[in-house]
Amino acid sequence: MNIDIYQKWSLDVMAQVDLDRRIHSNQDTKALGRMSFAILKTFINRKVKLGLIELNEDMFDEMIQYNLIDDMYVPEKLKLVCHERPPMIEIPEYRKKFGISHKPVLHSVQT
Repeated sequence: MNIDIYQKWSLDVMAQVDLDRRIHSNQDTKALGRMSFAILKTFINRKVKLGLIELNEDMFDEMIQYNLIDDMYVPEKLKLVCHERPPMIEIPEYRKKFGISHKPVLHSVQT
């Protein structure tokens, strides 16, 4: 989303806030770690598609998380397949639900 906002309106409309403390009660830290992995892969893939960076190798689809078992950290390898979803405003069912008759023209990534 940050890339899309930057492309459409520039850095001037973006800001950072300090939430002081954030408690995420919906998912545990390990689940958030897996989500972060997918977000970072999507971010890097977007930068590649925009021509901002070039990868010398393919990115890994595997991440390692550690579990504490009997006072020892044991690695757990996880294969994660990441898919970039379109913006909600492009989903026909969403537009129908909220009475949006036309599909907006969004700044898209050139492939």
